[in-house]
Amino acid sequence: MNIRKKVTAPARHSSVDEFLSLSEAERERIWESYNRKIHFSETRPLTKAEAKLEAKAHKKATRGRPRIGQGAQRVQLTVEGGLLKMADAYAAKHGLTRAQLVARGLRLAIAS
Repeated sequence: MNIRKKVTAPARHSSVDEFLSLSEAERERIWESYNRKIHFSETRPLTKAEAKLEAKAHKKATRGRPRIGQGAQRVQLTVEGGLLKMADAYAAKHGLTRAQLVARGLRLAIAS
């Protein structure tokens, strides 16, 4: 019979636990050292690795749907059921989304 003993890793002491174990006065002193304005002379240029991370973070901010024209606005409409079914069938047949079909219809109505 093969009996395996479960080996557990020793508990790690996190920096949060370490901070919370300090006295209230010591925690306040540490907090005040961070809760201040930082003068420009205390800063330094980003390292290549930091610049790469920053660029990656900014790139994520631009993800999502591309802005078209002045951007999109969500609108709630009530449409007769039969007309909506016909519109959806037309859109599917022509490779359009419902929103694209409605936008085309609005442009045609405004142009005439």
